[in-house]
Amino acid sequence: MIYDEYKKLKVGDKCVIIKTGEPGTVLNINRDTSDIQLQAKRHGMGMTKDWYHYTYLAKI
Repeated sequence: MIYDEYKKLKVGDKCVIIKTGEPGTVLNINRDTSDIQLQAKRHGMGMTKDWYHYTYLAKI
C-alpha cells in the first residue's frame, strides 16, 4: 500500500496481507506509528487480530 492509500484508509475497509495473500478487515488505525490492526482468517491460525505496518498490506 502506498502512503496516499494509507491516508485515505478507514476502519471497516478491506485489505490483504501481501506476503500470504490472506484478506482481512481493518479494525483500528494508529496514525502515530503507521500501524493497522487487521482481523484476518489466517491459514492454520484461524481468525487473528494483529497489527501490521501499512507497507505489509494492500488495499482491496
